[in-house]
Amino acid sequence: MPRQHQILDTLFLLGLQFLVPTHAQIEPAIVANKPCPAGCTSHGNCNGETGLCECRFGFGGPDCSTRLLPACHSAPDLATSIPGYGHLFPKNCYCLRQLVNSACPRSTFQDPSQCPYFQFWDWKETRCYVLKTLAAQEEDPFQFVDFPPPEPYVLQNGDVLVGLERCPGRCSGRGWCVKKGVEDTYTCRCHGFYEGEACETPLNQHCYRNCSGRGTCSGGFCHCQPPYWGLGCTRSKAYVAETWLPHPTKLKIYVYDLPERVSYRKPWHDEPALLDTMYLAELLFMEQLLGDWSVRTENPWEANLFVLPTYTIYYTGNIGFPAKHFANVFNYVRSNYPFWNLTGGRNHVAFATNDRGCCDLYKLARSNPELQHPIKVVHFSQTSDPALEAAFREFKRLAVHQTSGGAEGEAMEEDGGGTVMQELPEALVRFRGFPPYTLEALRMEREPCFRPEQDVAVPNYLERGWIGRLQEAYAYDREGNAVHRDKQRPYLFYFNGYSKPDMAYSGGVRQGLLSMYHNLTRGDVAINPGCCTAEYMLQSRFCLCPLGYGWGIRLTQAMQSGCVPVIVQDHTYSAFWDLLPYEKFSVRINRHNLHRLFDLLDAVTPEQLKDLQKGLADYHSEKRVDTSEAVKSQALPLEVAWLLMVAMVPMRNHALAVELSQRGCGIVGNKACNIRASLLAPIGPLNPSHQDFLYVTYFYGNSDFT
Repeated sequence: MPRQHQILDTLFLLGLQFLVPTHAQIEPAIVANKPCPAGCTSHGNCNGETGLCECRFGFGGPDCSTRLLPACHSAPDLATSIPGYGHLFPKNCYCLRQLVNSACPRSTFQDPSQCPYFQFWDWKETRCYVLKTLAAQEEDPFQFVDFPPPEPYVLQNGDVLVGLERCPGRCSGRGWCVKKGVEDTYTCRCHGFYEGEACETPLNQHCYRNCSGRGTCSGGFCHCQPPYWGLGCTRSKAYVAETWLPHPTKLKIYVYDLPERVSYRKPWHDEPALLDTMYLAELLFMEQLLGDWSVRTENPWEANLFVLPTYTIYYTGNIGFPAKHFANVFNYVRSNYPFWNLTGGRNHVAFATNDRGCCDLYKLARSNPELQHPIKVVHFSQTSDPALEAAFREFKRLAVHQTSGGAEGEAMEEDGGGTVMQELPEALVRFRGFPPYTLEALRMEREPCFRPEQDVAVPNYLERGWIGRLQEAYAYDREGNAVHRDKQRPYLFYFNGYSKPDMAYSGGVRQGLLSMYHNLTRGDVAINPGCCTAEYMLQSRFCLCPLGYGWGIRLTQAMQSGCVPVIVQDHTYSAFWDLLPYEKFSVRINRHNLHRLFDLLDAVTPEQLKDLQKGLADYHSEKRVDTSEAVKSQALPLEVAWLLMVAMVPMRNHALAVELSQRGCGIVGNKACNIRASLLAPIGPLNPSHQDFLYVTYFYGNSDFT
């Protein structure tokens, strides 16, 4: 066990001794559900832990019967209508004003553009309308049900928006009516949570575990049958105790049930609520965890870890950042539960699957150190260089001083107001064959985004269309053991991907590759052929796996298709870097050696390639769960869930890691047991100066639900 793990383990145990004196008589937690206001379960769920009624977003009051966004509804029925407040269709202007007041109050968001709703990021692109014949205080949204939008109002896809009365059932108050093409045919375009001719059918995949058969999915919210509540209607018991006493030998994970006003599956716009599937690892892990009562507990007083369902990707999109959303969630938990303050949030877990993970969070942590305390589960795991960061800040300070003048310039914000982003002199080429870098690109590749001693890097989700590729790349016996198929792979090397002049993108790797090799005439090399990624990967021996704006998807794709990953990702850790023997199934090259790429690949002998391909077969997926069931439930494969839990635990409690390792062996097979055994063995501390040279590749654990 690394030395820092031993220190943290000791501190953890000492903390328990301080919290629970040895002479104290500890009373066990008891079940004690609190009652909720009368009528709560008609429209919401009674949370027996808080005694409050859980409401769908846009509803409130003691019994969830109050519309908080009345101007966003198009039908009066509380049971069917949901608020429509996205940016795609034109809205009543009062709907957007109510959304600001409800979701982004000025007390928290001084600048509405910081509100995590696209409508407020660019008012010029947000259309709304008002009925001018009534005074504002007299305007009831249901008085202008048939008020027409500008005629014709043409949507982006060519459909024409028309009145709801022309569509079946007025789209059940869950959609908009459009005219399709030149013919007089009218169709409902439904909210992202519904489908059907009249938007009458809920899409249950937007509710965890299909509400466990104990409720109905309504707008992504499980309306549960009493006495159930919470995510997926999985809660029924609340506990009270005088002392927090984490279980000393068993992993116990408590999942917070947060109000939807704090965190929920926020629709990105009026239509489909699901985003790009490659960012959905948080949802799929939660789907698995919520039903795994071997580790999950309803009793927070015995929990070792506390999971925060942040739905981060719904707030950030792919290129946004989570710090503001995390700060709101963390503050709510800190203010309403006792468990955060016991450790300063250090045993709390939050996901961030967006492109650049938690880069902004670690910068804001200078002024709010508690932001960095929780365990962050991310795809992008870039580490910082404090010396480079300090030098860069000094350069910017001097540049601001020169361009803005004296004290006024120095008073500008630390991270670069007034600085001209100039290129480094061409004589100072960083890497042979690469275009020149700007200082901003240099800063972005070394900004702090990940702490390997605390945070966890995990693999991303791949689309289900990739599932069929497994059988083309690997052969499986009855026990699920894989063998790399002995098939013709005529291409030595393959890469296909977007690039742009900004050298901050991909750390300049894509730009350097294209600069050096775009005119290469080798017949066994395919660079940007333009299509058919899976087909080319299945025909290639080595596949380039660079970064993008943040993390890159090609590692998982390469392992799925049996193509040895060539990882060029300086300063980053890859998924489960501390749990898996990455050197057995990948090649890592740093940017200094990219100009020697084909010399290095040509030097790989057939025997060495066969060993790497065997490693792909061994580690592309541990012992597989049933594919059809995984696809149905959209659950993470068990081996990924277990590896993630192990990755979160060992640095905090050695005994928990041992127990989890022993139980996990029955699920994920001997290879994972050996990995965990090596994790628990005493080893020396990692030398951070060697990060760029670590053989760290990607564990592909998503094949079973793609």
